[in-house]
Amino acid sequence: MSLLSDIIQDAVKDVYASKYASLAASVIIVYDHLITLDNEFDLIWKSSWSIGKGLFIINRYYSLASVIANNYALFGTALTNSGCLRYYHWQGWTGLIACMIAETILQMRLYALYFLNKRILYLMVGSFILTSASAATIMSIAINQFQAETHLLPGLPCVALHVPSYFYSFWIPILAFETLLCILALIRGFRAHTESGYPVRSDSGKRLVSLLIRDSVCYYVVMFATYLTCLLVWVVNLD
Repeated sequence: MSLLSDIIQDAVKDVYASKYASLAASVIIVYDHLITLDNEFDLIWKSSWSIGKGLFIINRYYSLASVIANNYALFGTALTNSGCLRYYHWQGWTGLIACMIAETILQMRLYALYFLNKRILYLMVGSFILTSASAATIMSIAINQFQAETHLLPGLPCVALHVPSYFYSFWIPILAFETLLCILALIRGFRAHTESGYPVRSDSGKRLVSLLIRDSVCYYVVMFATYLTCLLVWVVNLD
């Protein structure tokens, strides 16, 4: 009985740690929205419409909507079992859509850094299609096995049950694709330091390209580390 009590106490501690970690992340996202609203208005809303602008707005405000929904599910008390299950279905597909939007933006950035190289474009788009199809297939199969229960543990109004042990594999194709993008960014950065010049003539243009490459390499490395962390967390938790 004592062993069972210890297991329940540990589970409740993990629940509260997850809830408040999610709340902390939500505060950071909302704070970032608030402190960048002026730049967003000047640089995004005043600019002409384009694919990049549309993807930025979707990515920015869809993420904000996800934050609100996640905290409602974690801290609310009005969810039913069916509503809880629908939430996990929505959360799963939201994660995939958010990744696809982010990866599309990253591809556009790399395409520009390679100065509209068609071979790079075909490589990225072909890999992206395979990645999206693989991740969507894994998500569709796994999420249909989910069950959900409300108030199963104290402090957690919505709990996912019967999560397949292979669910971590959802992150494998995404991580593989991010590895490709990271390698392409590193190659571009290496070439920038070894080549005698850029396909731009002005000094300001060269400095801009150098900054974009530097920031892109850092950004892709961070994204790679983020997806790898997600994969490892799922592997450890489902082990």
